[in-house]
Amino acid sequence: MKTSFFSIAGMAFRNLSRHRVKTVITTLAIAISVSMYIFVDGWLLGINLDSERNIVSYEIGADKIQTHLYFEKKDDLPMYENFSGWETYAEVLNEKGYDSAPRFVFTGTLYSATGSAPMEFNAVDPEAEIRLLRYANYMESGRFIEPDGFEIALGTMAAEKLKTGIPQRPAESELKTDILNYARDQEERDFILSLYEPASSRKKGMEFFAQKEDPSENIEERFILKETVSAADLNRFWNILAEGGRMDVRISTVIDIKAAPEVLRSEKIENDLSEIVTPDELRTILSAYEQDPLTGDFYLVNEDEAFLKKSSI
Repeated sequence: MKTSFFSIAGMAFRNLSRHRVKTVITTLAIAISVSMYIFVDGWLLGINLDSERNIVSYEIGADKIQTHLYFEKKDDLPMYENFSGWETYAEVLNEKGYDSAPRFVFTGTLYSATGSAPMEFNAVDPEAEIRLLRYANYMESGRFIEPDGFEIALGTMAAEKLKTGIPQRPAESELKTDILNYARDQEERDFILSLYEPASSRKKGMEFFAQKEDPSENIEERFILKETVSAADLNRFWNILAEGGRMDVRISTVIDIKAAPEVLRSEKIENDLSEIVTPDELRTILSAYEQDPLTGDFYLVNEDEAFLKKSSI
């Protein structure tokens, strides 16, 4: 016995109409479940995409181009494996519609008037950096570095450790004996004081998480930068501190270069070089040197760069 599609569909609708409450509940459950799945799936996908955009825009950029020799030693940040001729790659990328920015990464120690801290530095082209990444627009205080100047942008933790930049939570003694000394007159002193408030005034609603303090202990009052301080006031405060020398820092680092050794000891030639190069290569290397007849050591006499590159091992 054959039954048509319409008769089966009619039977199904009649069955649904007999149990209307169950039908409505089942329909709502399915609709809500599917809607929640679509919403959560789209929400998580949006979070993932936004996280990738933030990392690309504010932290690392989409891609990094490095030479093969540098990549093999990238953890050591070798200065001597520099990327010569990167301008050609930048021009090609620009023609294809891609922005690029050169960086020189090195380690060193940053010194301020009150301390020092080891850190990793990124030397950048400010104009290219601003064009490629967006973090320059979100400086907490001060401004981003400008072209044609020797300037540095520091993170908040490094600035607090070295006591540079605008202090966020100074102790009372630091505020009165250090920061206020940068003011040139009473009006500027009053202006600086107006930017801070006691940190205890921010503790309302946070007593549960606050550490209980012993009343017998003499704990110094701390001040905190007001949340209502305008960008104009921060810039003025920054200029006052900068003119007083608080922002002055210097970098100490070791520059690694690849160069031919000035002296080749005779024992090094016999014990080391002779085992890793062929006799012909050894003769080529020693052709740039002259042997001392007394000590037997070899001293560099040919400083022609092209010749030294040809004879390098």
